[in-house]
Amino acid sequence: MNVNVRELGNHVEFEPNTYYAAFSGELEASACAMWALALHLKDDETLSHTRRLLDHCFSAVRTWFDAVGFTDPDNLDPYQLTFHIPLHRNIAAFMCQALKYQGASLSDLLPEPRFMQLLMIHPLRVQDLARGFLQNPMRVNLALEHR
Repeated sequence: MNVNVRELGNHVEFEPNTYYAAFSGELEASACAMWALALHLKDDETLSHTRRLLDHCFSAVRTWFDAVGFTDPDNLDPYQLTFHIPLHRNIAAFMCQALKYQGASLSDLLPEPRFMQLLMIHPLRVQDLARGFLQNPMRVNLALEHR
């Protein structure tokens, strides 16, 4: 998803319809693929596939975090906000499948601690910063409604 920068001067009344369509399309298209995959990850024989999916999701999040400069939780731009709910949802769903149905242990699935810290801080930061986007809240509200 694109980086959202807090508007400090002008008030933006409404987001364009293309923004909502793109966001909703990505969210729903991602959900269809995610659940189609998750349906097949039901036992310990498919755990290697789940681990591979999680590795790809973690890699995509790392690439995305690097591209938007979200690499140090102690040095973040307070006026910049970015979120990618489908990626977070994929990680949560595949991790849940592995733990609940495939006999995996959490310690075997989690990424390294520094990246895990960024991964946990990120959605919390979105919720915290959304309050500051009051001049342009619709974009952030739309994303938070679809968590």
